[in-house]
Amino acid sequence: MERIASAVGSGACVGIICNTVVRAQHFAERIRNVDGAQVILYHAQYIIPDRMEREETLKKYIGKNSTAEMREGVVVAGTQVLEQSLDIDFDILVTELCPMDLLLQRIGRLQRHPRGHRPQGYETAECIVLGTEEPDGASERIYTRWLLLRTRKLLPAYITVPGDIDPLVYETYRESEPEGAEEEAALKEYQDLIEEKKQRARGFLMAPPRESRWGSDLHDWLRNSAGDNENSALATVRDGTFSIEVLVLVQYADGMLGMLPWQTEGEKYHPSVCPPEGVCQQIAQQKLRLPARFCYDINRTVNELEEMDRFLTGFQRSRWLKGQLVLLLDESLRAELCGITVMYSQESGLTYTRWEKGNAR
Repeated sequence: MERIASAVGSGACVGIICNTVVRAQHFAERIRNVDGAQVILYHAQYIIPDRMEREETLKKYIGKNSTAEMREGVVVAGTQVLEQSLDIDFDILVTELCPMDLLLQRIGRLQRHPRGHRPQGYETAECIVLGTEEPDGASERIYTRWLLLRTRKLLPAYITVPGDIDPLVYETYRESEPEGAEEEAALKEYQDLIEEKKQRARGFLMAPPRESRWGSDLHDWLRNSAGDNENSALATVRDGTFSIEVLVLVQYADGMLGMLPWQTEGEKYHPSVCPPEGVCQQIAQQKLRLPARFCYDINRTVNELEEMDRFLTGFQRSRWLKGQLVLLLDESLRAELCGITVMYSQESGLTYTRWEKGNAR
């Protein structure tokens, strides 16, 4: 935190990229106490309109055409979504350890554009990598321990972009002999995971046309994909990662429904009446992906959401809303799901409180 506070005091623009939404939210909350810091939180657990608004804010204040005055003291705390497509430019970057290719992608947001002026002490690009002493469990579940250990071992003190990108990525992913019991166990776990993904992917392979029982033209060939393999039922998604997307709405004390307060001018909708077409389109945008912990017991989560939504009969008559799962918040923008309190705010997005042995965590 001292490095971040020092950078803010120097007028630098700081990027912090975490491997989990919870950590990004935690960093943002702490940094709001730093004098002069203008904190922007950005992750995937915002509804679509809120996320798009934050993207525009980022491009405005730290994008290619941002000025030194606009960038001064801006601290962006976010997750992997900062790696993707956004043309933004940090003076200094703090990131948690991740696989080499993704780490280099994150570094690509560091001093991305030539500028006539950088804050004093930040003229040269600097990236601080957290977690190099010991990868944490949450990051391992996302990226595997093997790739984190390889990245940690191969990460040099200085990187030249783009010249170092190909050799560093190649060395990280190439077949190599593990050194010691820790690496051996990590490699075995990684290889088992890759094989499991291959097996699940086979459920979606398309048979050669002449082997298809459906026929030989293109339409029949496509019809043959996945449908001929009973195991395809197990391959719920392409890469074996379960996720649940929900629409986020507010249920008022009188039973009426509405969008989040800043997304509407107070309109309410009766759950048994299908809203107008344009409204249905707008409601369909109030979507986000639930945190991974709600996918540990995916059947329980889906069942509870379906029970929560059982009276939304009007939505089933809309082509935009039919079959959608809806997370219904009360007027304080909270809900109980799988024994967990979930909350939504315009500033932080979706957050949750876990209860274990009577203690909130």
